[in-house]
Amino acid sequence: MEKAKSFGPFEVRGELGRGAGGVVCVAFDAERDLTAAVKLYTSAPKDATAATARLRRDAQAAGALGHPNIAAVLGVGEQDGQPWVATEFVPGVSLAQVLRSHAPMPIERVLDVWRQLCEGLAHAHREGVFHLDLKPADVRVTPSGEVKVVDFGSWHLKALERHGPGPAEEGLHYRAPEILAGRRPDRRADVFSVGTIIYELVSFRKAFPGDSTTDVVRGLTRCDPDLACLPRTPFTPGFERVLGASLARVPEERHASFEDVHADLVQLVRDTVPRLRSAPAATDGPPEREELLVAVTRARAEDRLEEALEGCRKLLELDPDDEAASRNASGLVESAGAELDAAGAFFSRPYGSLSRIAYRGCPDSVAALKKVKSVMDPDNILNRGKLCFEEGVV
Repeated sequence: MEKAKSFGPFEVRGELGRGAGGVVCVAFDAERDLTAAVKLYTSAPKDATAATARLRRDAQAAGALGHPNIAAVLGVGEQDGQPWVATEFVPGVSLAQVLRSHAPMPIERVLDVWRQLCEGLAHAHREGVFHLDLKPADVRVTPSGEVKVVDFGSWHLKALERHGPGPAEEGLHYRAPEILAGRRPDRRADVFSVGTIIYELVSFRKAFPGDSTTDVVRGLTRCDPDLACLPRTPFTPGFERVLGASLARVPEERHASFEDVHADLVQLVRDTVPRLRSAPAATDGPPEREELLVAVTRARAEDRLEEALEGCRKLLELDPDDEAASRNASGLVESAGAELDAAGAFFSRPYGSLSRIAYRGCPDSVAALKKVKSVMDPDNILNRGKLCFEEGVV
C-alpha cells in the first residue's frame, strides 16, 4: 500500500516505527496547531467491520476521558478500509524501552508508576472503558515522570487473532488468563496485565516466561508467578503481597479494581515510611550504591546521558563487577545508537561497535557518546519522535 500523506486533518511528517500491529507516524494538524502520533492498524482485516467499529468506539471513548494518565485521543478514522487513531504526541520513553535498556528503576519510582497507572485506569473503568491489551509499549513516561497509557481499543483486533504453536507474540505475556480461556473479561483483566508489567520492572524477567505460545499460555493459565525471585527492597514483604494479589490467576481471588490496588499501595507506603525514617543513618564514606543508581536513572530519564555515564563510572569504581552499572552503561550506548539512527547520520565507526564499547572508565566511550549527541538537532521533533516511539508499535 502506498504511504499515506495524511490521516484526516493530520499531515504526515514521518514514520516513527512499525511492527506486526501497524505503523506509527508523527503528523501535524495545522488548523489546531497539534502534533500527534497516528497509528494505522495495518493488521486489521478489511472485512472485520465489527471489530474495527468497536476499536473506533473505544478510542473515541478514551478520547473523552480527560485524565492526565491517559493519552488524549485527537481523532479516529479509516484509510483504505483500515482504522487509524491519532493520539497526543507524548515525549519520553515507553516502559518497553526501559526494560530493553536494563536500567534499574528504584522501587520508589516503580511504586509511583504503579500508582499513576491505577489512577488513570481506575478513571477509565469508571467510565466503562477497558484496555484489555496492556503491555509495556502501551505505557509511556514523560521526562517529568508523568505516566500515560496509550492504544485503547486495540484489543478488538487482537481478539480476531488465533494463536498457533509458533513463537509467542510479545503482548501475550501480559494477557489475563480469563481472556485466554475465552471468558468475558472485566476490569480485573487490566489489573492482572498491570501486575505483570510491574513484576517485570522490578525483576527484569517476565512473570510468565516462555518462548513459544504454548509455553506462555500454559504458564498464564496453570502456574503462579515466582514472587520469591523478586529483589528484596525496603518494601519487602508488603510489596510482594500486593503484587501477588494483582496476579492471582482466578479473577475472583484478584484485586477487584484499581481502587483496591491503589488503597493497598497507599497502606504499603504508610506502613513502610516510619520504618525507613527510624533506620540508622549511613556512615560517612564513599557514595552509596543505591544513591548513585537513583542518580543514574534520573539522568537517563532527563536525557542527560553524559551525566548518567559518569554515574556508571563511579558505580564501577565501587564495584567493578556491578551488573546494574554494566546494564545501565550498555543501555546508554543503545540509546545513543538509536538517536544516531533517528538523525539519519553516519558515524565513522559501525553502529555494532558502539554497543560493544567497554564502559569501565574508557575515555573512548565518552568521546563516542559526545559525537553521537552532536549530530542530533534537539529541536527536530521527527528525530526525537522516532526514538520516543521506537517501541510504540507491537
